[in-house]
Amino acid sequence: MGIREANLYLIIVITFILVPIVGILNEYIFDEYNVYLFCIIFFFYFIYNMGAVKKSLFKRSTIYIFLLFIVYAICMAVPTPEFSYNLELVSIFCYFLFFVLGSVLFYNNEYISDLAWFLTFSYLFTYIGRISMDLEGARQGTNLSSGIVVMSFAPFVLMNFKKYTRNYIRYTYILLIFLTLWSAVIGARAVTLGFLFFGVTFYFWPLITRNRIVYITYFLSCLFFMSLGVLYYIFFITDPNFALLRNSGIGILSKRVGTRLDIWIHLVQVIVQGDWLWGNGSNLKTQDLTPLAYLDFSMNRANLSSHSTIFEVIYRVGVFGLLIFFMLIFSIWSFLWKSKGTNLSRIICSSIIMLIPICFSSTFLVFSAFHLRCAFVWILLGFGYGYTLSLVRMPKSRTIYQV
Repeated sequence: MGIREANLYLIIVITFILVPIVGILNEYIFDEYNVYLFCIIFFFYFIYNMGAVKKSLFKRSTIYIFLLFIVYAICMAVPTPEFSYNLELVSIFCYFLFFVLGSVLFYNNEYISDLAWFLTFSYLFTYIGRISMDLEGARQGTNLSSGIVVMSFAPFVLMNFKKYTRNYIRYTYILLIFLTLWSAVIGARAVTLGFLFFGVTFYFWPLITRNRIVYITYFLSCLFFMSLGVLYYIFFITDPNFALLRNSGIGILSKRVGTRLDIWIHLVQVIVQGDWLWGNGSNLKTQDLTPLAYLDFSMNRANLSSHSTIFEVIYRVGVFGLLIFFMLIFSIWSFLWKSKGTNLSRIICSSIIMLIPICFSSTFLVFSAFHLRCAFVWILLGFGYGYTLSLVRMPKSRTIYQV
C-alpha cells in the first residue's frame, strides 16, 4: 500500500509549509503544559465521534485498572499550599483520555495518516538536526529531555514503514541504529539503552512470540533484570566519579556513573522511614525533599528529585500504587499478544520494553514533568490496544496476521 503520486506531492508541499512554522513556534506548541489544551480538543473530538466507540473497549480489564490507578491516586492526595501540586494528577486523567482516544482512532486501523506521518518524520529529523548543531551543548545540557523527545516520536515513524516499503524491517533497523548512536553521542544513556532494548525485542520478536509463556516471561525478565541492575547500582557502586572514556566526546562514555547514586541512596532511606506501602501523598514531589543530614551528598542540587518513575511512584502512592501501575502496563502487554502477528504490535511491544530503562532512570509515563511526551506514549499504547481489540472481535476466518 503506497501513496498516490498526486497525494504525495500535496503532502510534501503541506509538510514543507507546516514544519518551518512548527519549528519557529516549537516551544509554544510543544510546551509540556499544553497537554491540557490538547486533551480538551481531543475530548470534543471524542464526543463528536462517539459512534466510533465500541462497547467492547470497556469490557476489558485494562480500562478499569487504569481507572483504579486514577481513583487511588486521587484518594491518596493530601492538602497542599498550591493547586499546582495537583496538576500531575490531572495529567494522569488526561493520559487515560488519550489512551481511550488512541484506542478509538486505531480500531480497524494499523497506520497513521500519510500527512501525520510525513509531519512526524519531518519534525523528528528537523529536531535532531537542530540539537546536533550544538552537540557539546546537548551533552552538557538537558540531554535526557532531548532523548525523550526523539524517543516519543520514533515509534510513530516506524509504524508506517510497512505501509510504504517491502523492506520495512531493514529501514527499521537503519533508523534504530541511527537514533541509538545519536542518543549515545549526546549522552542520553537511558534513551540509548531504551533503543537497544527496542532493537533486541524487535529482532527476536518471532522467538518471543513463539508461545504465550515465552512472551510473558520475556516482559517479566526485562523488569527483573533491570531491577537487579538498579539494586546493584545503589548498593555496590563504590566510585561514583568513574567514567569509561571521560574525554571521548561520546556522551554516554564521558559521563560519570554516579549521576543518580546519591539521590537514590537518600530516597531509599526516605521511603523506608515513611509510608512505603501506601505512599506519602500522590501530589507530593520528591523534588521537594532535601538530602538527609546523616548521609553524604555530593551533588550540586538541593533536592532529591527522583529521576525514576519507580521511586517516584513508591514515594507518592507506595508499593501498592506501584503494583497497580505494573498491572496496568502488564495488562496492555498481555492483551497485545492477541495481535502478535502484526507489525503494529511488534512496534508497540518493542516500545513498551524500550520504556523500561527510561522509567527506571527518569520520571516518565506518570508523575512526570514531560506531560505532553507522556501523552504521546499513552496515545501510542492506545493505538495498539484499539487495533488489537478490532482483531479480537473479528471472526477467526477473517483475522489476517501480517508477518
